[in-house]
Amino acid sequence: MMVVPGVLAQSTTDSGMRVVLLSLLLVAVLLLCTGCTIAVLTFLRQRKATFTPANAERLESERT
Repeated sequence: MMVVPGVLAQSTTDSGMRVVLLSLLLVAVLLLCTGCTIAVLTFLRQRKATFTPANAERLESERT
């Protein structure tokens, strides 16, 4: 984690700072998308695991 302050200290020019901030923003967006994908896949797997034919029959009888 000490890499980021070192990189920020080296980029003293405005253009260098913009590149560093843009790269940090891209990393943040990538991590956010990865986390969302993992959450959706986990939800779908859990839903698939709990959905059994017995539950399906019960759900159909509750609808009518």
